[in-house]
Amino acid sequence: MKSMNNDYNLNFECFASAINSTFPLYCSIYYDLEQYFGSIGSFFNITPIKGTYGFNPPYQKDIIELGVNKLFTFRRLSCI
Repeated sequence: MKSMNNDYNLNFECFASAINSTFPLYCSIYYDLEQYFGSIGSFFNITPIKGTYGFNPPYQKDIIELGVNKLFTFRRLSCI
C-alpha cells in the first residue's frame, strides 16, 4: 500500500476495517462502529469524485461481481 501510495497517490481503500486499514479514510461494512476510526461507510454507497482508490474486496464471488459492476458505473460517470 505504501508503494502504491508513492507511485500512484493511492490514499483510500474501498474494502477495509479499523484493524486492517492503511489510510485514514476507508470504506467498511460496519460504519456504525467504524465511523470513529475513519470509515465513510459501505463501498456500495459511495460515489467517488476524484482520487485513487484501492479495490481489494473479500474473496467472495457475489461481492467481487457487485464491486466490479460498480467500478464500471464509476467509469461511465467519469466519461459523461
